[in-house]
Amino acid sequence: MIEVKVFQTDMHHLMAVNKELGLRLLVAPKKEDVGAALALGTYAHIASLQIEAETPEVALEQAFAKTQNFDGNWCQGPGVQAKVSEARSTMVGDLFEIDGHRHVVVMVGFASLDD
Repeated sequence: MIEVKVFQTDMHHLMAVNKELGLRLLVAPKKEDVGAALALGTYAHIASLQIEAETPEVALEQAFAKTQNFDGNWCQGPGVQAKVSEARSTMVGDLFEIDGHRHVVVMVGFASLDD
């Protein structure tokens, strides 16, 4: 079992504070953009997931699938310890953390913030 922490950015707040940064996070987030958004306090830890997976890479993929609102509010799903009652679907620019290692959701897959 792998614990995956979910961090979502408050895009409305970020766009109000720094529209250019917000647009970059939505299109092609880079490590320095995520760092800047973290420094602005626009990310919040909204949930922790218990994912049954053999590797962190598989856990990331499963966490992304589990945090979509296709079949209702994902915060109410099994294996979810939500800190909020509702959340939007995970999207580009959001973060997953496994064992202290953060990964940003990009257009296709994830990019490690450790590199």
